Amino acid sequence: MNSDINLTANFIPVHSVSVNAGTGGSVSSSGGSYVSGTQVTLSATPDSGYVFSSWSDGSTDQSRTITISENTTLTANFEASYTLTV
Repeated sequence: MNSDINLTANFIPVHSVSVNAGTGGSVSSSGGSYVSGTQVTLSATPDSGYVFSSWSDGSTDQSRTITISENTTLTANFEASYTLTV
């Protein structure tokens, strides 16, 4: 080195994502740590005798892609499904 050098460190935010399944189904991802701006695809699959109802944030899309911008916790909600025979 023969002169002054200025260096700047840039840090990329990393966010925690937790994905859970309520009673009656499963989810395609359990979450993890993601760099801000990462797109994560989630899918909820109901067990036999159940139907998918919604995600805990109100979305009713059974499969969806979210863009990570903050720490996030999502739960897939399922409801029991009954067949009525008359």
